[in-house]
Amino acid sequence: MAESSKQKSKERTESDSLGTVAVPEGALYGCATVRALDAMSISGKSLGDYPEIVEALCRVKLAALRANLSAGEIDGEIAGYIEGALDEILAGQHREHFPVDILSGGGCIAFNANLNEVTANLANSRAGRPPGLYEPVHPRRHVNLSQSTADTCHTAFRLALLERIDSLDEVLAAFGGTLAGQADASGDIYTLSRTCLRDALPVSLATYFSAWSSALNRLREDLASSCNRLLAVNLGGTVIGDGSGASRGYREIVAGELASICGRPLRLALDLFDQAQNMDELVELSGTLSRIAQLLLKIARDLRLLSSGPDGGFGEIVLPMVLEGSSFFKGKDNPVVPETVMIGAFHVMGRHHGVEAAACQAELNLNVFESSAVVDLIDSLRLLDKIVALLDGKCLRGLKADTERCRELLSYARAGGSDANRRQE
Repeated sequence: MAESSKQKSKERTESDSLGTVAVPEGALYGCATVRALDAMSISGKSLGDYPEIVEALCRVKLAALRANLSAGEIDGEIAGYIEGALDEILAGQHREHFPVDILSGGGCIAFNANLNEVTANLANSRAGRPPGLYEPVHPRRHVNLSQSTADTCHTAFRLALLERIDSLDEVLAAFGGTLAGQADASGDIYTLSRTCLRDALPVSLATYFSAWSSALNRLREDLASSCNRLLAVNLGGTVIGDGSGASRGYREIVAGELASICGRPLRLALDLFDQAQNMDELVELSGTLSRIAQLLLKIARDLRLLSSGPDGGFGEIVLPMVLEGSSFFKGKDNPVVPETVMIGAFHVMGRHHGVEAAACQAELNLNVFESSAVVDLIDSLRLLDKIVALLDGKCLRGLKADTERCRELLSYARAGGSDANRRQE
């Protein structure tokens, strides 16, 4: 009995249209979040595990707040409480209070509800009120004013993706620099090329690196194109794109407020109904990420093959040894970094199918599966960040040519060891 009373003392009760819910006493979230946790917890990953989404949602809420204030839709004192709360979250605080599952149905209603509740409770604490009372600041009436989950999350998702793309592009740029450096260093080293894994013509080792670099540059251009499409947002369109529930004054300025907050040239999409229903720009981005993964897969496979041996393989390059590669063969040096990169590439390519599946489920006026695609995209962007940096830092930068082996192979070609040389005789 004593234990039961102690347990109850650690909870507060909140009510909604479905009834009363027990909420952990110290939680900044409320009953909607608790209900979402109970009904939709499948992945083991929470919204708090995706800080780029949390921060993007906060920026959208901040833009909406300022637009509402300018349009005369909200009291200035309440707006001040809310802005202070959002600033706390943007500073990286309170991440443990975003527990809703990252894979949840309902058009990501759980994401929006979780953020609204946390923001409201933090705002009310600034007014000296405890969590759960929602006075003077209410999650829906104030934090969610003039918004729908649909346009809030749709817009925030694009901001989160843009942040992750910026990070990936920095890593890709460094990777491209390493490729260019290796091309310069190996321009005078010739070896035997192969087609269909059969001997072909003499070739400079530099051509491997320069070809990879050219492909990478094209993909970076595609990534930049995807970024441009993501700058079109539908904030102010509310549920289906018609702006119901938001004043004209708010709708006219909210996208500009967000652009100012984010420091990006965001623009209101030309057709907000289209934005609510279709996500082909996300499929395009996913396709680019998949192609980047395919390039990394090719590079890793080529490195693995060119370094094979040491006695019975190609052996034209030597990869840095990062750990012992076998528990059986002493001193065996397996290409563990290229193989790790290959595994990462498999996962990125697989997630592309998840994005395509979510995109084609947009019945009628709203695609409620957009969050699933965005999670796949963020996971892919994070993974690409890591495997590109790994391949660059732990493999390519320390790669060396085995010039003696290359000369040996080249001498075979010049002696007539390839079909091409035989034809030239």
